[in-house]
Amino acid sequence: MRKLNPNKIVVVACASTGDTSASLAAYCASAGIPAIVFLPADKISLAQLVQPISNGALVLSLDTYFNGCMQLVREITTKVPIYLANSLNSLRLEGEKIAAIEILEQFDWEVPDWVIVPGGYLGNIFAFYNPCWRFLR
Repeated sequence: MRKLNPNKIVVVACASTGDTSASLAAYCASAGIPAIVFLPADKISLAQLVQPISNGALVLSLDTYFNGCMQLVREITTKVPIYLANSLNSLRLEGEKIAAIEILEQFDWEVPDWVIVPGGYLGNIFAFYNPCWRFLR
């Protein structure tokens, strides 16, 4: 989000089950960029619903599961100038690689035997694996 040019990005959107939407809304609020989040109705906690709302995001609660939200936001972002901030955006994985690099730095550039990574959409596993694999080569 820090690399986005607010003069070129009109709106940023994501589909979420809660955590991505909270982060997106907070970053967009700090950058002055409007955010839209697509959430599956009755599939998230009240806290996960309140977080993007409290940061000013437009929250669309849809009668579908996450995949339905993702399909809709993907379709919309291909037709109108809305920046997609989900895991389908390769820049998201690049940003997550930084966490793996920071871990490597803290371990004096040695790959640790174990790293526990939250599941979620599992793209972050690749983001962690990639820098570690490169250091092992």
